[in-house]
Amino acid sequence: MKKTTSLLLSALMVCCSVTSSACSLVSQLINEEKNKTNVSIDANYTELTEENQAQVTAFLSEKVAENTIIGDTEKDDWRKGLNVNFDFSYKTTTNNNEYVNLSTDASVQLLIGKSEKYSQTPQNAVGGFTVQSAGVFNYEEKSRTLQTATSTYTTSNTSLHASEYILDNTAYLSYDLKREEADAKYQATQSIKVSTEELIQFIGAFLEDMIPSEDLGGSSDASALTSDALEDNTQTPTTPDTPQTPTLPEEQEPSIAETLKDFGLKVYFEITERNGLVLKVTATKQLITKLDELYPDAKISETIKFNTCDLELYLAIDANGTFKSLGLSVNVDFSGKIGTFDGNVKTKGYILIELSDYIKIELPANLATDEKYVPFSFIQSEE
Repeated sequence: MKKTTSLLLSALMVCCSVTSSACSLVSQLINEEKNKTNVSIDANYTELTEENQAQVTAFLSEKVAENTIIGDTEKDDWRKGLNVNFDFSYKTTTNNNEYVNLSTDASVQLLIGKSEKYSQTPQNAVGGFTVQSAGVFNYEEKSRTLQTATSTYTTSNTSLHASEYILDNTAYLSYDLKREEADAKYQATQSIKVSTEELIQFIGAFLEDMIPSEDLGGSSDASALTSDALEDNTQTPTTPDTPQTPTLPEEQEPSIAETLKDFGLKVYFEITERNGLVLKVTATKQLITKLDELYPDAKISETIKFNTCDLELYLAIDANGTFKSLGLSVNVDFSGKIGTFDGNVKTKGYILIELSDYIKIELPANLATDEKYVPFSFIQSEE
């Protein structure tokens, strides 16, 4: 359990550091016009320090386990509802009057439970579970680009609207893509239905191709050999005439709280018997200093002026050790030069993930008999 706790705290540190860096380096960019969902959690927070971080460690050690984080899936009455909402947008303006306005939002609901308990047709279940889902995705982009050869501007508009519905072992997918550029127009629309299991396999294979796993075989052996060699060296016998080298005390590793603070991140928490654990992470100005240390060649503080760089991350785990919610809000406004870009960027948005015991899925009427969905397979038949 100590190993699990260490991994959870380390994952939190990495997640916060990477997310904050992404905020500052503009990997997720957003526009400030839309109203965003508030992801904050009200609590009586205490700042995480080296002295009190043991309270968080103790909670994770005692409460969080593999069969608690999403509940015990072995129980016949297990069921969970997942709700995911995000709204990201992005606006840039360059000094030569080029611009890009981009916005994307999505809302996805998923209900999954044991087929024997919740399905009238368990034979259509996916891996022994009933699955229902409904989701929508929207993407809008407007841009203006300067053509240096003719000193004229080209504008383009792109929109994508997609939806997904899942009912047991069938997924219903639909999209409508439109693009306008100068006098050219393009549109593509398609609606398909496919086996849920096949869709999951396709997504898994796609992710494996996108993120190939590294072959680390032998690295652990090498580490073991190196460790053994070092251990042998420390046990080399000495003669009485050989002076003993004094043993230096091992350098104490910095605590999680100190490491996060060094990255310009402040962590707050509250633990109660009724509500469990709530964590809040915020970015501070020291983050920019840390990024300068990590990327000295980029000279971030010299080339970029941050008017606003606010980041808040919230994590909630209930008293039984079950994940409740994860929320992230970002608000960034900076001006400066990054590579060939010279101008202003304004970003704002959020993502909210919530887990509950139940969520009502709104599926279209007559979904299974809707003829607009054409049967489709990702597996090509061999002739």
